[in-house]
Amino acid sequence: MANAEKVEFRVNALRYMIVIRPESLSLSPDGRIIQVPAKIAKFENGVYVTSNPEEIKAIRNSIAYKEGVIFEISEVDRKIVEASINAKKQKTIRGSINTQTIAQEAEVPEETVRAEKLRNPKVKLEEKKAGPFVCDVCKKEFSSEMALRGHKISHRRGK
Repeated sequence: MANAEKVEFRVNALRYMIVIRPESLSLSPDGRIIQVPAKIAKFENGVYVTSNPEEIKAIRNSIAYKEGVIFEISEVDRKIVEASINAKKQKTIRGSINTQTIAQEAEVPEETVRAEKLRNPKVKLEEKKAGPFVCDVCKKEFSSEMALRGHKISHRRGK
């Protein structure tokens, strides 16, 4: 297996397991029954990297992959994800995160980041709303959307 491609799969969970080959029984040449253990792919911190064609085929054919629970990360996608993570770490220093900031850090065109957001909603890229947040009931202004949401609860209690 020279030139085996390395494929990176991700899930939105820290730990995840998928059965590549279930446990089975086999007959040895001398007539004894041998138990063959299951082969399992363990996602550590949401990532599983493999170059084994059997594992790649099994993961791509799994229900979890078809439903979008498990997804593949290409080289461009990896740059976007890493830039998004770095941008989130820097959020308190720089303020808001948007597709332009992530595109600059990933060194990819901004259209690629926008397309990735549409194509793969599992990869969350934050965009912070700017401007004053005003309560539509009492017209009071708040500095953040979270503060406004907390305030709106007080209006619901009064009813």
